[in-house]
Amino acid sequence: MNENKNTILVWRSAALGDFILSTPALRLIREYFPYHKILLLTTIAADKVQREKVKKYTGGEQAYPWLKLAMPHLIDDVITVQSFSFSELRSLANHISMFNIDFSIIMADPCAPYLGRLKKVLLLMLLTKSVRIYGWGGYGSLNTSRKKRILLKEKGLLRHHVFGPARFVLDMKLTEDICAEELKVDLRVSDESILSSKKLLNQWIKRELDNATIIAFAPGTVQPHKSWPLDKYRELAELILGQYDAEIVILGTSGDFERANHIVADLANVHNLCGKTSVEESAAIFKRSSIVIGNDGGAVHLADAMGVPVIALTPGLEFADSIEPWNNRSNSIRIDIACAPCYSFTHCPMGHNRCMTDISVDVVLEKVSTLLQHI
Repeated sequence: MNENKNTILVWRSAALGDFILSTPALRLIREYFPYHKILLLTTIAADKVQREKVKKYTGGEQAYPWLKLAMPHLIDDVITVQSFSFSELRSLANHISMFNIDFSIIMADPCAPYLGRLKKVLLLMLLTKSVRIYGWGGYGSLNTSRKKRILLKEKGLLRHHVFGPARFVLDMKLTEDICAEELKVDLRVSDESILSSKKLLNQWIKRELDNATIIAFAPGTVQPHKSWPLDKYRELAELILGQYDAEIVILGTSGDFERANHIVADLANVHNLCGKTSVEESAAIFKRSSIVIGNDGGAVHLADAMGVPVIALTPGLEFADSIEPWNNRSNSIRIDIACAPCYSFTHCPMGHNRCMTDISVDVVLEKVSTLLQHI
């Protein structure tokens, strides 16, 4: 660790999916500042309730294993925040003082509320005593109400979430606009994880892997109202196996294991690997798969980063072209519903969850068939 090298401190509070959507911005930092060290300051979520929910879902992960997929080509070092207590912040400030911080970058979502951005600015000023903080400018709102978001969308300001973290290039006047073509997800799986994932697949799939059509399901999610019904996943599995000579693997955390068993039941060629793989091994299996199908969440973004066709079953929480996997926006499936977007990230305000339950199995199967024709 070379603390004397000029360092850029990047703040991104996010779990797996949002972190992946920030990697194109990290790539831009590396390109614009190739001689700087990039130090990431991160936590799963700023909200304590959300942090606890994620920890429960992931089995209590303290270190965020997906960060390895971005090191060292995008990130040189990481500091993870476990709490925002006074003692924790004082310890963080002491640790950060060891680095030669040149400036800081806040990676926020597009049009993020002003109050949230201001809190992040104050936090970085407290931790680094730096007055050069970029990435927090631009239009936003005083709250996250649906009405305010609609106005921002009508003005063309509310864009896909990959654009928000890249805001720093405008604040620093490095370019006049952020071009979609410049935003590229770049995560890398180690050869070791590729090998271990192949060994795991060989334990479950009793055929030559090189010739097998593998379709991966990712039915897990931290938020229940973002879930496509398990009965529909099972029906989809039955139809796929009835039409194609394929193997279906279900990936997720140990908290998804029982849910996945509901899909497997007595179906041959469907394998429940939930809780049996690391994040990096899951990425390697996604990379080997022909298609990945899953709920909006970290898994579909991870699969997208591996360069495979991904069908993301996307809820009506936000506008279309906001949260879909960046390279598979055209393959994502969502339905028009009057109450969308609701911007409710913890529950369905209407109590019916129709933005997910009304997605038909036939529509998903049709998309599977189209994608398999081009593989």
